[in-house]
Order: sequence, then C-alpha cells, then structure tokens
Amino acid sequence: MSTRATFAITDRCPLRCTFCFNSKRAKNPMQLESRKFKSILDARPGIKKVKISGGEPFLHPELRKILEFCVDKKLQIGISTSATVNIDLAMISSIASQTSFNLQVHVPAASESVFNSITNSHSLFGKMISNLHSLTDILGKGQLQMRTTIFRGNYTHLQSILDLAHLLQIPLHIALMIPVLGNQAEKITSEEVANLSFFLAAQRIQGLNVQFSSGETICRLLVQEYGLPKKKGADCKNTYVDSRGNIHACEFDS
Repeated sequence: MSTRATFAITDRCPLRCTFCFNSKRAKNPMQLESRKFKSILDARPGIKKVKISGGEPFLHPELRKILEFCVDKKLQIGISTSATVNIDLAMISSIASQTSFNLQVHVPAASESVFNSITNSHSLFGKMISNLHSLTDILGKGQLQMRTTIFRGNYTHLQSILDLAHLLQIPLHIALMIPVLGNQAEKITSEEVANLSFFLAAQRIQGLNVQFSSGETICRLLVQEYGLPKKKGADCKNTYVDSRGNIHACEFDS
C-alpha cells in the first residue's frame, strides 16, 4: 500500500517551461477542489506524506484549506513551486510550524536571460529570487530546498545554479528530465549524466549541499531513458492524483 501521494491541485502556471509536461495542460487548466482532495485522502488512510504540486499550487484559491486539512490529519507536507507568484508567507510559516514540512522551489536557471528562454516568460525571474530570499527568512533547516531539472537547455548553465544555492545556503536537488508527451526539450546523454555525477561529487566534497543520484533507481522511466540500473526488489509506491481527481501510479503516465 502506498504511503505517499502527490496531488497536482491545479494546471494553472505563469510559466511555459520547455521541459515540463504541464505546459500543454496550462492552456486549458483544471483544478482539484478541496472537497475532492479530502475525499481522496479520507479513502486512503495509509497515506502519511503528501506532496502538493501543479502547475503552480500557490495559484489555487483553496490552498490554505487543503494545507490545513493535511495538518489536521497529521500528514507530512511538501510543496513544489516555481516561486514566481505571490506566496502567503504567514500561511507557510504557520503550516511549517505545525507539521513536518518541506518547500521545494524549482529553479531552471540562475540567470534572467536563460530563465526567460526556458520558461517562455518575462519579468518573473526577479520574483523567484525575491521569494527565495523571503522563504529563507521564515523556514528552518531542512524545510526549504531548490530543485533543478537538468536537460540540454540548462546543462551548460549548471554552475550558476550551484552558485545561487551556495549564496543562499539552500540545499539543491538535481533531477534528470524525463521526456514525456507535451515537453519540447532534449535530454542529456548517458555520458553527460556520468560526467555530471563526477562533477557534483566533487562539489559535495567542497561542502556544497547538492543531491544527485545516477545510480540504482526505482524509476522505470529513468532506467528506460538513461540506462540507469534498476534497484532490485524496489518499486515506486507513490500515488499521483491529477487536477481532475484521476488517480495514477505515476505522474508521467497521467
């Protein structure tokens, strides 16, 4: 039985990232009502950890109600955001003080020109940087993380992202892009994955808090796309709920 669930509560997003499968959905966005969110969780008492994503979850009008419901059920909460919209810092501070909490900010690039090119947006890079600074002020150790999805479009710009994480003293998680229907980006090669793994290992030795795994994985798509070894005897047991309330075994099958 799954103990973790990811809820894409809305398709709305101010960005149209070339590597993101949500960009197509954002043209005709749907959102998951809080009532439906509650009924799905109530029917699955084994769920202990919930990740709230989108789209951009901070554009959901019932986000507070959804988070408070999770707190009442004593669930671990994670939020995945672009941090390019207004964030209710008081609400986040309150929720973070009541339960195990983690907020992950997706940072596709650390320079404005590259950011604009990848996200097909303008004037939102500064908002992301401003929100990162504000979030570092209200969240404790382990509650805030940067995340970067690596693909051809930002592979050569990784150093600036590492520099930003070091400057803000925020842990960085680096993930490989999974090519799926709807995104327009090119993945890096298996040789580049290996080079990246060695490079980031050196960065960790120098004291940078960066996570990247190119070893055994439970993700069948990473095995399929990059040739990573499959972890024996382990499978992904995450439940994924899309903005329509449909339930899937994997977000990339939705």
